Amino acid sequence: MANFPEVDDWMFELASKVEHLRGKVKPPIKVRLFGKFRDNRHPDMDNLFKATCDGLKRGLGIDDRYFIPVSEGFELGHKKQELVITVEVEE
Repeated sequence: MANFPEVDDWMFELASKVEHLRGKVKPPIKVRLFGKFRDNRHPDMDNLFKATCDGLKRGLGIDDRYFIPVSEGFELGHKKQELVITVEVEE
């Protein structure tokens, strides 16, 4: 998948944030996304899931086929754009 450099940087940053969990979590892993966007030009949620799961895969060392994507939807009209990522694992 060809990415923009800023997307690659973002995925690397996400991977580094979850690396401390490598070997401590087991699949299946539920990945929930909720987006807060300024206007109707919000990103495609499927593309956001792809980038998020690729970053988590890199950081956790777990193939993303074991991730269960769950869309929490999105809201428009926010001054600051934000992507809320929740990772759930079974204990």
